[in-house]
Amino acid sequence: MSLKYLSHVGDWQNYVIVDLRNPSSFAQGNIPTSLNYAFESYVIGKKKGGSSVEKTELVETLLKMMNQNDPKKLVLVCKDGGYVSKWVWDKLHLRTDTYIYKGGYRAYRKFVKRKLKEPANFVVLHGKTGSGKTELLHAFTKMGEQALSLADLAKHKGSVFGNLSTLDQPTQEQFENNIFKKLLTMDFSLNILTEYEPNNLGSVHLPDSVYQNIQRGIPIYIYVSKQKRAERLVKEYAAIDDSKLQQGIDLLKHKLGLEMHRELTQQLEVKNYIFVASQLLDYFDQTPGYNKSLNQESISITTDSIDEALKQIAEIMRQKKTSPEEDATVKPDI
Repeated sequence: MSLKYLSHVGDWQNYVIVDLRNPSSFAQGNIPTSLNYAFESYVIGKKKGGSSVEKTELVETLLKMMNQNDPKKLVLVCKDGGYVSKWVWDKLHLRTDTYIYKGGYRAYRKFVKRKLKEPANFVVLHGKTGSGKTELLHAFTKMGEQALSLADLAKHKGSVFGNLSTLDQPTQEQFENNIFKKLLTMDFSLNILTEYEPNNLGSVHLPDSVYQNIQRGIPIYIYVSKQKRAERLVKEYAAIDDSKLQQGIDLLKHKLGLEMHRELTQQLEVKNYIFVASQLLDYFDQTPGYNKSLNQESISITTDSIDEALKQIAEIMRQKKTSPEEDATVKPDI
Protein backbone atom coordinates (compact mmCIF):
# COMPACT_ATOMS: atom_id res chain seq x y z
CA MET A 1 0.00 0.00 0.00
CA SER A 2 1.33 3.45 -0.91
CA LEU A 3 2.24 5.92 1.80
CA LYS A 4 -0.42 8.56 2.46
CA TYR A 5 0.74 12.15 2.89
CA LEU A 6 -1.02 15.24 4.14
CA SER A 7 0.08 18.83 3.76
CA HIS A 8 -1.08 21.51 6.16
CA VAL A 9 -4.82 22.04 6.44
CA GLY A 10 -6.65 24.98 7.96
CA ASP A 11 -8.73 22.95 10.39
CA TRP A 12 -7.31 19.99 12.30
CA GLN A 13 -10.60 19.09 14.04
CA ASN A 14 -10.93 15.82 12.15
CA TYR A 15 -7.36 14.73 12.84
CA VAL A 16 -5.25 13.59 15.77
CA ILE A 17 -1.71 14.93 15.34
CA VAL A 18 1.02 12.74 16.84
CA ASP A 19 4.51 14.20 17.09
CA LEU A 20 7.12 11.43 16.97
CA ARG A 21 10.11 13.58 17.93
CA ASN A 22 11.95 13.43 21.23
CA PRO A 23 10.40 15.28 24.21
CA SER A 24 13.06 18.01 24.17
CA SER A 25 12.33 18.86 20.52
CA PHE A 26 8.58 18.73 21.18
CA ALA A 27 8.96 21.12 24.14
CA GLN A 28 10.88 23.60 22.00
CA GLY A 29 8.00 23.86 19.54
CA ASN A 30 5.15 21.78 18.19
CA ILE A 31 1.91 21.93 16.24
CA PRO A 32 -0.69 23.14 18.79
CA THR A 33 -3.00 20.30 19.99
CA SER A 34 -0.44 17.67 18.92
CA LEU A 35 0.44 14.76 21.22
CA ASN A 36 3.98 13.55 21.84
CA TYR A 37 4.67 9.85 21.30
CA ALA A 38 8.46 9.76 21.23
CA PHE A 39 9.42 7.11 18.67
CA GLU A 40 12.32 9.09 17.17
CA SER A 41 15.30 7.83 19.18
CA TYR A 42 14.04 4.25 19.09
CA VAL A 43 13.45 4.19 15.32
CA ILE A 44 16.75 5.89 14.49
CA GLY A 45 18.59 3.56 16.87
CA LYS A 46 16.92 0.57 15.25
CA LYS A 47 17.94 1.81 11.81
CA LYS A 48 21.54 1.99 12.98
CA GLY A 49 21.47 -1.61 14.15
CA GLY A 50 20.15 -1.15 17.68
CA SER A 51 17.62 -3.32 19.51
CA SER A 52 15.56 -5.69 17.38
CA VAL A 53 12.75 -5.61 19.95
CA GLU A 54 9.68 -3.96 18.46
CA LYS A 55 8.21 -1.05 20.45
CA THR A 56 4.82 -2.76 20.55
CA GLU A 57 3.67 -1.25 23.83
CA LEU A 58 3.83 2.33 22.55
CA VAL A 59 2.24 1.30 19.25
CA GLU A 60 -0.67 -0.33 21.11
CA THR A 61 -1.06 2.70 23.38
CA LEU A 62 -1.27 4.94 20.33
CA LEU A 63 -3.83 2.67 18.68
CA LYS A 64 -5.94 2.60 21.84
CA MET A 65 -5.90 6.39 21.89
CA MET A 66 -7.03 6.47 18.25
CA ASN A 67 -9.89 4.06 18.97
CA GLN A 68 -11.11 6.52 21.59
CA ASN A 69 -10.96 9.31 18.99
CA ASP A 70 -12.74 7.42 16.20
CA PRO A 71 -13.51 8.42 13.44
CA LYS A 72 -10.66 10.93 13.44
CA LYS A 73 -7.64 10.34 11.21
CA LEU A 74 -4.08 10.04 12.49
CA VAL A 75 -1.35 12.41 11.27
CA LEU A 76 2.28 11.51 12.02
CA VAL A 77 4.82 14.32 12.40
CA CYS A 78 8.56 13.78 12.65
CA LYS A 79 11.48 16.09 11.95
CA ASP A 80 11.25 15.92 8.17
CA GLY A 81 8.49 13.49 7.21
CA GLY A 82 11.05 10.83 6.45
CA TYR A 83 12.19 7.53 7.91
CA VAL A 84 10.70 7.86 11.42
CA SER A 85 7.20 8.68 10.15
CA LYS A 86 7.39 5.96 7.51
CA TRP A 87 8.40 3.34 10.09
CA VAL A 88 5.50 4.21 12.42
CA TRP A 89 3.07 4.50 9.48
CA ASP A 90 3.97 0.96 8.46
CA LYS A 91 3.01 -0.30 11.93
CA LEU A 92 -0.31 1.56 12.04
CA HIS A 93 -1.86 2.07 8.61
CA LEU A 94 -3.65 -1.29 8.46
CA ARG A 95 -5.33 -0.65 11.81
CA THR A 96 -6.24 3.04 11.65
CA ASP A 97 -6.50 5.70 8.94
CA THR A 98 -2.96 7.13 9.02
CA TYR A 99 -1.19 9.97 7.20
CA ILE A 100 2.32 11.40 7.22
CA TYR A 101 2.69 15.16 7.49
CA LYS A 102 4.61 15.95 4.32
CA GLY A 103 8.00 17.49 5.10
CA GLY A 104 7.48 17.04 8.84
CA TYR A 105 7.76 19.70 11.51
CA ARG A 106 10.46 21.45 9.48
CA ALA A 107 7.94 22.09 6.69
CA TYR A 108 5.32 23.21 9.23
CA ARG A 109 7.68 25.88 10.60
CA LYS A 110 8.38 27.21 7.11
CA PHE A 111 4.62 27.45 6.58
CA VAL A 112 4.20 29.33 9.88
CA LYS A 113 6.90 31.88 9.05
CA ARG A 114 5.49 32.47 5.58
CA LYS A 115 1.92 32.94 6.74
CA LEU A 116 2.81 35.27 9.62
CA LYS A 117 4.10 37.68 6.97
CA GLU A 118 0.65 37.95 5.37
CA PRO A 119 -0.83 41.48 5.64
CA ALA A 120 -3.74 41.72 8.06
CA ASN A 121 -6.26 44.42 9.02
CA PHE A 122 -5.93 45.09 12.75
CA VAL A 123 -8.04 47.34 14.93
CA VAL A 124 -5.85 48.00 17.98
CA LEU A 125 -7.08 48.75 21.50
CA HIS A 126 -4.99 51.25 23.44
CA GLY A 127 -5.53 52.49 26.95
CA LYS A 128 -3.99 52.90 30.36
CA THR A 129 -3.40 49.95 32.66
CA GLY A 130 -6.71 48.59 33.93
CA SER A 131 -8.79 49.88 31.03
CA GLY A 132 -10.18 46.40 30.38
CA LYS A 133 -8.56 45.82 27.01
CA THR A 134 -8.02 42.09 27.54
CA GLU A 135 -11.53 41.74 28.96
CA LEU A 136 -12.88 43.41 25.82
CA LEU A 137 -10.95 40.97 23.61
CA HIS A 138 -12.38 38.00 25.52
CA ALA A 139 -15.91 39.39 25.27
CA PHE A 140 -15.47 40.10 21.57
CA THR A 141 -14.34 36.51 20.99
CA LYS A 142 -17.39 35.19 22.85
CA MET A 143 -19.54 37.21 20.45
CA GLY A 144 -18.08 35.14 17.61
CA GLU A 145 -15.99 38.04 16.30
CA GLN A 146 -12.34 38.07 15.29
CA ALA A 147 -10.06 38.93 18.22
CA LEU A 148 -6.42 38.15 18.96
CA SER A 149 -5.14 38.33 22.55
CA LEU A 150 -1.36 38.20 22.29
CA ALA A 151 -0.99 38.42 26.08
CA ASP A 152 -3.00 35.21 26.42
CA LEU A 153 -0.90 33.41 23.82
CA ALA A 154 2.30 34.63 25.50
CA LYS A 155 0.89 33.79 28.96
CA HIS A 156 2.09 37.15 30.22
CA LYS A 157 0.41 40.30 31.52
CA GLY A 158 2.67 42.62 29.53
CA SER A 159 4.18 44.48 32.52
CA VAL A 160 6.39 43.92 35.56
CA PHE A 161 3.39 42.00 36.90
CA GLY A 162 3.52 39.49 34.08
CA ASN A 163 4.88 37.06 36.66
CA LEU A 164 1.40 36.83 38.18
CA SER A 165 0.47 34.24 35.59
CA THR A 166 0.36 30.74 37.04
CA LEU A 167 1.36 29.31 33.65
CA ASP A 168 4.84 28.94 32.18
CA GLN A 169 5.50 31.06 29.12
CA PRO A 170 5.92 29.24 25.81
CA THR A 171 9.20 29.22 23.94
CA GLN A 172 9.56 31.83 21.19
CA GLU A 173 9.01 29.12 18.59
CA GLN A 174 5.84 27.88 20.29
CA PHE A 175 4.54 31.45 20.71
CA GLU A 176 4.78 31.91 16.94
CA ASN A 177 3.02 28.58 16.37
CA ASN A 178 0.24 29.62 18.74
CA ILE A 179 -0.26 32.96 16.96
CA PHE A 180 -0.35 31.15 13.64
CA LYS A 181 -2.98 28.67 14.84
CA LYS A 182 -5.20 31.49 16.06
CA LEU A 183 -4.85 33.52 12.86
CA LEU A 184 -5.75 30.49 10.72
CA THR A 185 -9.30 30.68 12.09
CA MET A 186 -9.71 34.25 10.88
CA ASP A 187 -10.74 35.93 7.65
CA PHE A 188 -7.93 38.33 6.73
CA SER A 189 -10.20 40.36 4.46
CA LEU A 190 -12.03 41.52 7.61
CA ASN A 191 -10.78 43.47 10.61
CA ILE A 192 -9.16 41.67 13.54
CA LEU A 193 -9.39 43.22 16.99
CA THR A 194 -6.24 43.11 19.13
CA GLU A 195 -4.59 44.99 21.96
CA TYR A 196 -1.50 47.17 21.75
CA GLU A 197 1.42 45.28 23.26
CA PRO A 198 5.10 46.17 23.53
CA ASN A 199 7.35 44.15 21.29
CA ASN A 200 8.52 42.06 24.24
CA LEU A 201 6.14 40.07 26.41
CA GLY A 202 8.27 38.59 29.15
CA SER A 203 10.61 36.04 27.61
CA VAL A 204 9.03 36.16 24.13
CA HIS A 205 8.67 38.85 21.50
CA LEU A 206 6.19 39.51 18.72
CA PRO A 207 7.25 38.36 15.26
CA ASP A 208 8.40 41.44 13.32
CA SER A 209 5.72 41.11 10.65
CA VAL A 210 2.91 40.80 13.21
CA TYR A 211 4.25 43.75 15.19
CA GLN A 212 4.43 45.89 12.04
CA ASN A 213 0.88 44.92 11.03
CA ILE A 214 -0.37 45.99 14.46
CA GLN A 215 1.56 49.27 14.26
CA ARG A 216 -0.31 50.02 11.02
CA GLY A 217 -3.68 49.18 12.54
CA ILE A 218 -6.58 51.48 13.38
CA PRO A 219 -6.00 52.71 16.97
CA ILE A 220 -8.91 52.93 19.42
CA TYR A 221 -8.15 54.60 22.75
CA ILE A 222 -10.28 53.45 25.69
CA TYR A 223 -10.79 56.07 28.41
CA VAL A 224 -11.88 54.60 31.75
CA SER A 225 -12.09 56.28 35.17
CA LYS A 226 -9.23 55.65 37.58
CA GLN A 227 -11.63 54.17 40.17
CA LYS A 228 -12.91 51.58 37.69
CA ARG A 229 -9.38 50.77 36.56
CA ALA A 230 -8.27 50.22 40.16
CA GLU A 231 -11.25 47.95 40.78
CA ARG A 232 -10.34 45.90 37.72
CA LEU A 233 -6.75 45.50 38.88
CA VAL A 234 -7.93 44.34 42.29
CA LYS A 235 -10.24 41.79 40.67
CA GLU A 236 -7.53 40.56 38.30
CA TYR A 237 -4.49 40.48 40.60
CA ALA A 238 -5.45 40.46 44.27
CA ALA A 239 -6.55 36.84 44.62
CA ILE A 240 -3.62 35.33 42.74
CA ASP A 241 -0.47 35.42 44.85
CA ASP A 242 0.61 38.24 47.17
CA SER A 243 4.24 37.11 47.05
CA LYS A 244 4.33 37.53 43.27
CA LEU A 245 2.62 40.90 43.55
CA GLN A 246 5.32 41.89 46.04
CA GLN A 247 7.97 40.77 43.57
CA GLY A 248 6.49 43.17 41.01
CA ILE A 249 6.49 46.02 43.53
CA ASP A 250 10.11 45.21 44.44
CA LEU A 251 11.12 45.48 40.79
CA LEU A 252 9.78 49.04 40.83
CA LYS A 253 11.44 49.93 44.15
CA HIS A 254 13.89 52.52 42.82
CA LYS A 255 11.36 54.03 40.42
CA LEU A 256 8.63 54.32 43.05
CA GLY A 257 10.98 55.66 45.70
CA LEU A 258 11.80 54.03 49.02
CA GLU A 259 8.95 55.70 50.92
CA MET A 260 6.25 54.63 48.44
CA HIS A 261 7.75 51.16 48.15
CA ARG A 262 7.60 50.80 51.93
CA GLU A 263 4.01 52.02 52.07
CA LEU A 264 2.86 49.69 49.28
CA THR A 265 4.54 46.76 51.02
CA GLN A 266 2.79 47.59 54.30
CA GLN A 267 -0.61 48.01 52.62
CA LEU A 268 -0.20 44.75 50.72
CA GLU A 269 0.52 42.97 54.01
CA VAL A 270 -2.88 44.09 55.36
CA LYS A 271 -4.49 43.28 51.99
CA ASN A 272 -5.48 46.86 51.19
CA TYR A 273 -5.55 45.99 47.51
CA ILE A 274 -7.50 49.05 46.33
CA PHE A 275 -4.82 51.37 47.80
CA VAL A 276 -2.02 49.34 46.20
CA ALA A 277 -3.80 49.32 42.84
CA SER A 278 -4.49 53.08 42.91
CA GLN A 279 -0.89 53.95 43.74
CA LEU A 280 0.46 51.64 41.06
CA LEU A 281 -1.87 53.25 38.52
CA ASP A 282 -0.41 56.65 39.43
CA TYR A 283 3.02 55.25 38.60
CA PHE A 284 1.94 53.58 35.35
CA ASP A 285 0.04 56.68 34.19
CA GLN A 286 3.17 58.80 34.49
CA THR A 287 5.45 56.31 32.74
CA PRO A 288 5.85 56.93 28.97
CA GLY A 289 6.59 53.27 28.28
CA TYR A 290 3.15 52.27 29.52
CA ASN A 291 1.35 55.03 27.61
CA LYS A 292 3.07 54.91 24.25
CA SER A 293 -0.28 55.23 22.49
CA LEU A 294 -0.97 58.69 23.96
CA ASN A 295 1.10 60.19 21.14
CA GLN A 296 -0.96 58.51 18.41
CA GLU A 297 -4.04 59.82 16.68
CA SER A 298 -6.85 57.47 17.61
CA ILE A 299 -10.57 56.98 17.82
CA SER A 300 -11.72 57.61 21.40
CA ILE A 301 -14.21 55.65 23.49
CA THR A 302 -14.99 57.01 26.97
CA THR A 303 -16.94 54.65 29.19
CA ASP A 304 -16.62 52.45 32.29
CA SER A 305 -19.04 49.94 30.76
CA ILE A 306 -17.66 46.93 28.93
CA ASP A 307 -20.98 46.48 27.11
CA GLU A 308 -20.99 50.05 25.85
CA ALA A 309 -17.36 49.81 24.76
CA LEU A 310 -18.13 46.58 22.89
CA LYS A 311 -21.04 48.21 21.10
CA GLN A 312 -18.89 51.11 19.91
CA ILE A 313 -15.97 48.87 18.93
CA ALA A 314 -18.26 46.61 16.89
CA GLU A 315 -19.51 49.64 14.97
CA ILE A 316 -15.97 50.81 14.25
CA MET A 317 -14.97 47.29 13.13
CA ARG A 318 -17.80 47.24 10.60
CA GLN A 319 -17.08 50.68 9.18
CA LYS A 320 -13.33 50.88 8.91
CA LYS A 321 -10.39 49.00 7.52
CA THR A 322 -6.76 49.42 8.32
CA SER A 323 -5.37 51.19 5.28
CA PRO A 324 -6.06 52.42 1.74
CA GLU A 325 -4.23 49.31 0.53
CA GLU A 326 -6.96 47.08 2.01
CA ASP A 327 -7.99 45.79 -1.42
CA ALA A 328 -4.52 44.26 -1.74
CA THR A 329 -4.95 42.38 1.53
CA VAL A 330 -5.69 38.76 0.92
CA LYS A 331 -6.87 35.95 3.07
CA PRO A 332 -4.13 33.40 3.76
CA ASP A 333 -4.20 30.32 1.60
CA ILE A 334 -5.28 27.68 4.11
